[in-house]
Amino acid sequence: PQELNDDVLREVFATQELTLEDRLQVSLVSHRFRTLVRPLIFSQCTWYPWIGDCSFNLPQTLWAYIRVLNFDGEMRILDSHRRRFMVWQLEPAIRGLTAAHTFTLTAMRGGLWPELLDTIAAAPVLRHLIIKHMPWDGDDRDVYDFPPTLRLPPIRELAYICPYVIDESRHRPFKTRRPPHMLESEVHNLRAVLRACHSSLESLMLPAELILRSLDASLRWTSLRELRLQGYWPYPAEVSLYSVLRLLSNLRIVSLRCGYPDEDSPLGDMNPIVSSVLSTQSDMFLRKLQTFELASLVPSDRILSLLPPGLQKLSVIAYPFDIDVNSWSAQAYRYTTNTCCASDLLNIFSGVHYPAVTRLELWYRADVSDADFLLRLPEVFPSLHYLEVHRFTPYD
Repeated sequence: PQELNDDVLREVFATQELTLEDRLQVSLVSHRFRTLVRPLIFSQCTWYPWIGDCSFNLPQTLWAYIRVLNFDGEMRILDSHRRRFMVWQLEPAIRGLTAAHTFTLTAMRGGLWPELLDTIAAAPVLRHLIIKHMPWDGDDRDVYDFPPTLRLPPIRELAYICPYVIDESRHRPFKTRRPPHMLESEVHNLRAVLRACHSSLESLMLPAELILRSLDASLRWTSLRELRLQGYWPYPAEVSLYSVLRLLSNLRIVSLRCGYPDEDSPLGDMNPIVSSVLSTQSDMFLRKLQTFELASLVPSDRILSLLPPGLQKLSVIAYPFDIDVNSWSAQAYRYTTNTCCASDLLNIFSGVHYPAVTRLELWYRADVSDADFLLRLPEVFPSLHYLEVHRFTPYD
């Protein structure tokens, strides 16, 4: 290996098969190897601001190597002193993070606060902002609520990952919808953030409950190419999900991994995204869409009839995926009651044609013969190359 030039060695050291431990071992071989592998070792760093004195103590000589900086609060509550000190520590370093394009914030109780966002926004090449499991649920709204006008760099990706909340008030914790006070805080802050970066935003991931109120319909979302929703379907509102999707005319990827909590009604009683189809609608709806993923399809929903002829991948799935093997019977019950029947899918497919779809994934309850169901698919999907089915029977 010592005979290889530096460019070849960089490619070798960057291969995904090498773990961080492998690269650390490589760095011990020679000064040359250590110099070449150092940018890879420090390309992703994690800061635990609740530990010790909250110091950002990475040597300044390594700042330029950081591409992804993670903040991990491990569900600790950061008091006002620690929040201020955290910002004070980060401010002098932020301009030196010249390669840090991604900032990930995880599990800090109360949520992201304005001073921290202002500091992160000063990063020279910030393009991706990922917020995981740290909803704005603090008791002090004055601390965590953003002003209506924010200044942000041209962020391309925003992911706010908190699909549901955990209710621990009962004898066994369970997933449920957001309480009203949390929803109000989240909508307020997300509207401010999205308003500040909407012109550059290409990818957006949100809890489905928040989508109808978080997107400002008065703005032009021409850059947005990817929308991913997770969690629980939003309650019906004055603005429908269909209306929101129509605003996002340049989307290439739509993923709606959404379901219903146990306290909601059965699937057949839920409101469809599109209840009827007008002849003019199909020509205007998501014309550039290439990938569409939908969970908990309501039998009366007509959204599949509006998908464009250029669609390449279609998935009609069940959600959620976190199946506990110890409670399979309960999960199977949820799937068999909240998943479309094969006959419903056949009825939906009877009025549609997907000439460009090459990949198809279907989750369904088997209420017709496999032959009747599967033999119908080539007529609807003449270009199909890959098929994945998850078939539930009355015996599951």
